[in-house]
Amino acid sequence: MTPMTTNTTPNREHDPRTSPRAGRFARAVRFGLLAALMGVPAVTSAQFSGGVLNQQPEAIKRLDVDEKLGAALPFDLEFTNSDGAKVKLGDYFPLGEDGQRHGKPTVLVLGYYRCPVVCSVVIAKLTEAYNEISYAVGHDFNALVFSINPDETTAEANAYKVNQLESYNRGKETGVAGGWHFHTSPAETSKALADAMGWSFTKLPNGEYGHPIGYMLITPDGRVARYMYGYAGKDQATQVKLAILEASEGKISKTIADRVVGFCYMYDAAAGGYAVKAFRVMQLGGGLTLLGLGGLVIGLRVSEVLKRRRRAAMLDGDLLSSSSRSMAGARGPAVAGR
Repeated sequence: MTPMTTNTTPNREHDPRTSPRAGRFARAVRFGLLAALMGVPAVTSAQFSGGVLNQQPEAIKRLDVDEKLGAALPFDLEFTNSDGAKVKLGDYFPLGEDGQRHGKPTVLVLGYYRCPVVCSVVIAKLTEAYNEISYAVGHDFNALVFSINPDETTAEANAYKVNQLESYNRGKETGVAGGWHFHTSPAETSKALADAMGWSFTKLPNGEYGHPIGYMLITPDGRVARYMYGYAGKDQATQVKLAILEASEGKISKTIADRVVGFCYMYDAAAGGYAVKAFRVMQLGGGLTLLGLGGLVIGLRVSEVLKRRRRAAMLDGDLLSSSSRSMAGARGPAVAGR
């Protein structure tokens, strides 16, 4: 496979959406893919932290991600889903009467079902995260998995789907299975999808596949919104939730808290994930302070107006009472004299 080159245009260097090219991603590729290459049993990522080998095979060194943020997916590509039905990628992002695509924010995984370590962990960790967030698969977002191994079968895809639905707390709810799909396809189709997303992979001498570790977020109209690398981390659920929220462009916020969190957290390329940004917190704090001061001023103003009205009403009452007494006194002698 022709090696992919990293996009290094100057304006990308300062783009907060740019992915890390070292650190977390490099470690993930090095340890995860070397484990897959060596046939290491399926274990959690923490066990790779010490490294498996000190040197990388050339096939793995060439792997990289050329992020294509904002690029539209190749909607005409056709796959076979876990039910054995032929589906096009565009079916998940249907065209509306306005000519625009109106799907759901989507978590998209490229991998393969026979992967000895990496892919199964990525998918399992995502399912764990789905269990902890308020957004529901099939209702608030879709989850799509595409195999890069053309030898894999519909039965294998279906087995994966059944397993994940059983692991998902809401797996038996109506609509969930309709938003969670596992696919197979010929080699040229999976390669076309991977190339469109800048996601390189290669077949290794032992028959396994080397590929970057992670997943992508897709907007409801079928554009690439974010690349997320790795699969470990104690805050995995938070990262997944923020990524889905960002991909939805804030449209699936269920509470004010979601909106506040979405505002305060921003993608940090250096950290390879979402982090609280101090200036956003300061902005929010400043806004709340201004609202509080504004509310106080308005409250004091309203209170003063009400006091004035009460004083005016009391004064009017006193005047009316005094006038009534004067009139009563003037009429008194005349009545008595009759």
